[in-house]
Amino acid sequence: MEWALANGVDAVGVVVEPTSSRFQGPDSEIWSVFRAAPVQRVLVFGHFAPERMADCDVVQAVDVPHHTVAAERWWTVRPSTLPAGWEGQAAQVQRVLVDALAPGAYGGTGHRVDPEEFLAVRAQSPVPCILAGGLTPDNIFDVVRILRPVMVDLASGIEFEPGKKDPAKMQAFLDAVRAADRARNDEDHC
Repeated sequence: MEWALANGVDAVGVVVEPTSSRFQGPDSEIWSVFRAAPVQRVLVFGHFAPERMADCDVVQAVDVPHHTVAAERWWTVRPSTLPAGWEGQAAQVQRVLVDALAPGAYGGTGHRVDPEEFLAVRAQSPVPCILAGGLTPDNIFDVVRILRPVMVDLASGIEFEPGKKDPAKMQAFLDAVRAADRARNDEDHC
């Protein structure tokens, strides 16, 4: 996390879902860095559980997180399982995070979201959409330039093992995102 913060990311997250290989318990060393982070601090849940709340700026969960803390709410959705009328639920949150469906997992599996499904969700969503799922340094340039998510979320695409980030992959990913943003801005001004 220190590397990410030193290199100008917009947000950092801590997984508080106990079934995840990236789970960070209350005694983890990451918490002191997370609490002091000068960027958006995201708590990543499977299903929202108030007993795992910590100081944060954003709560991300697969159910529409209802809570009384002063934090944004991001709803993680899978395009293939969205219920009819989902847009009403999405209007209750600040962002919709679109991730791939992987049976038995909440995320971080490396499965990719179908680009057409992401575009369909984004077109119907009443709030901005974040893209997650299968993002790597090799594909992120085209993903950002073509699909234009408001943000991207990643885990496995920059790891050498679950929960262990590879600084070289992190740098390549960040460089590609920044290059795609520049290219996208150039295209918008032509």
